[in-house]
Amino acid sequence: MTVENAKKTIDEMVTYWKNNSMTFSELKALEHASEALGKKMPQTIELDKNGLVWCSECHQILNYVDKYCSHCGQRLMKE
Repeated sequence: MTVENAKKTIDEMVTYWKNNSMTFSELKALEHASEALGKKMPQTIELDKNGLVWCSECHQILNYVDKYCSHCGQRLMKE
């Protein structure tokens, strides 16, 4: 199973259990799992007109060589 498929499955579980009976802590555990898997899926970095590199997730300034955002932990990829 790919990371993308795992995240999709967990997101579907969250949606289902929000509409049915699940404890708050169980729902939070699924939401945290979904968020963690989302951080493993690379997001494209953003370059502005001044040549600064930005995280597309949290919009913090990064170094171009970073593979992960030092602020939010998002996995990064260059275009």
